[in-house]
Amino acid sequence: MYLYNEYNSQQELYWANFAILTLKTILFFCYLTWPLSSIQIDYDYMNEFNDVVSDLAGHSYDVVYIVYSVILLYQLKKLKFQ
Repeated sequence: MYLYNEYNSQQELYWANFAILTLKTILFFCYLTWPLSSIQIDYDYMNEFNDVVSDLAGHSYDVVYIVYSVILLYQLKKLKFQ
């Protein structure tokens, strides 16, 4: 909501705010998939599904965290050398 309200005005930390929002969204989905990995179901296809979803959430968080760090470093460099 903050990004939408401030879209028309000049922002110094637009990309940093966007990166934080994206990271928190992915982290939320990682927390949602945690119960899937902790449930023990007798059906083999559900166990495979739980493993795939949990691995996908974990790997997506790793990738988004790296992108988040790069964006924050870019914003810091941009603000420091203005």
